[in-house]
Amino acid sequence: MRLVAIVLACALSACASTYAANPEDPVDMAAELGNRGKLYVGMGEVCDTAIGGAHREAVTQAIRAEQQNLGVLSGLVERAHRGHASDELAAHMATQMNVHNISAERFCGETLRQARYEISARSQQVQQMPPLAPNPMDYARLWID
Repeated sequence: MRLVAIVLACALSACASTYAANPEDPVDMAAELGNRGKLYVGMGEVCDTAIGGAHREAVTQAIRAEQQNLGVLSGLVERAHRGHASDELAAHMATQMNVHNISAERFCGETLRQARYEISARSQQVQQMPPLAPNPMDYARLWID
């Protein structure tokens, strides 16, 4: 019995890690909004460290505002609030500033503007989608982070 449980857990994990988001599925798109939000929250934290300010908080507020509009799917966006700066993200942002020859202030301002726009646009996209017929994997995806 224990072996069966381990095999099922491994199989579910493998399926979850290879799952590609369906652009016509509101559940997938809400989860994708959470993933993108998580990245922007991390970028906001990098900006706060680099130049000060409240970039992370501004991104978080934009996410919360849109999250309220998603109803039962709002929980899928909650993962966005767990975003944090990483060395890789900071290095990527520094590289982009050097490549495009722009200041950290300007880069962070544009990042915040883009985050607000993209979060709003993705939220509206999810809200306008018709619900799909449920299938058993929908319930599994609600629990996978």
